[in-house]
Amino acid sequence: SGFNTGVWMKGRNNVLKNSLVGGATTDNISTSGYGCMTVDGVESVGAGEDGLQIAHAGTMQVLASTFKGNGEDGVFTTVFQDLCFTADEVNAIGNSNRGFSLLHIGPAYLKRTNASFNEGDAGVFRFDDSGSTLTLEDVQLIGNVGDGLVAQDVDITTYGTVTSLGNGDEGLQSVIRTGDVNVKINVKGDLVVEGSGDNGLS
Repeated sequence: SGFNTGVWMKGRNNVLKNSLVGGATTDNISTSGYGCMTVDGVESVGAGEDGLQIAHAGTMQVLASTFKGNGEDGVFTTVFQDLCFTADEVNAIGNSNRGFSLLHIGPAYLKRTNASFNEGDAGVFRFDDSGSTLTLEDVQLIGNVGDGLVAQDVDITTYGTVTSLGNGDEGLQSVIRTGDVNVKINVKGDLVVEGSGDNGLS
């Protein structure tokens, strides 16, 4: 605790496993490498900014980890390239802004993941102006102050049971900001949207 950045993952094909990282003044964990980066079995709590900030990686895997009570986002990507992002068995809960901010990346896949009780505008915010994808499988979006999910200019596919419950604004919001992008929502399982403060689906 007390460091500017808690763990800085640089270079190629790094793995951070079975660790507790907390209290960094900026980000608890930051990546600036290439190849495959993996965070596995990590608890990241109480950062001044993001629990995990991803800046440059070919593939990013976040497995069986928790990002809780961070000052901005649980997980934030700032990658202007075709990053392939996967979160499996991840909790992004109680962060001061979003659970996940997935910006300007390639395909994103959230599986058995919980983005709930976050205090900003969305549990999950997904944006890509080139029409990429977001896949959700057995995901919970519960009790966020803003929307459960915001997806801008991306196709959404759901599998298993995706639950958006009791969020302050929209349960699930799909937005087209770029005129030449056609957005699809494919539900291949159960999509449960209840108790939203505004629209359930928009």
